[in-house]
Amino acid sequence: MRQAFSMIVNRESISKDLFKDATVPAGSLMPNSVSAYREDACGQYCTFDPDAAKALIAKSGFTGSIPLNYSSANTTDAATALAISNSAKEIGLEIEPKPVPADALAETINSYKLDGPVIQLWGSSFPAASEWVASVYVDANYRLQYSDPEGEAAVAAALAAPTQDEADALWQKAEDWILADQVIQPLYQQVMYIAHTECMTPHAAGGDMQIYRTEVTCK
Repeated sequence: MRQAFSMIVNRESISKDLFKDATVPAGSLMPNSVSAYREDACGQYCTFDPDAAKALIAKSGFTGSIPLNYSSANTTDAATALAISNSAKEIGLEIEPKPVPADALAETINSYKLDGPVIQLWGSSFPAASEWVASVYVDANYRLQYSDPEGEAAVAAALAAPTQDEADALWQKAEDWILADQVIQPLYQQVMYIAHTECMTPHAAGGDMQIYRTEVTCK
């Protein structure tokens, strides 16, 4: 069902029609600033395919509706949830957008009481594959209670790899295991904009692309 859910999400339409290209569809857990990034790591499971999704649902024997949780304070997530719900209707699947107050949603996640998928922003402090892949296996981060021996072995090997190329191959292997299970489904990446003038030269940027230091070059 997790695979089917991901395949009824029209990422291209959400980015183009809903967010007017202020986002780009995501096909990887990692952003393109990470050396292990692959544009289409998620493959078929992140490709809009209602017929394949319908077949997977039939195979699973699932009936009923799926609540899609999101923070009631976040209008972006509300629009995304509605778009996903409308796509699901095309194959007769009922996905019910479920706005939840932010504090209550956090408590529900932390107490392992989610009754369905949840839309959340995912970011990092620096561009390293460990931020996006290894962290999935740390329960305190996302309350996924997710464990996979093959993926965790790849993470351990990546952290100990002698070269960046060897590490990247292992990070990609671990990412493949996570995406096959679809415990986290990449949706879109935000397009970031930075304003600058000729007199200001940025020297450093944070994880959210906030300029920390600048040099004034005009006198």
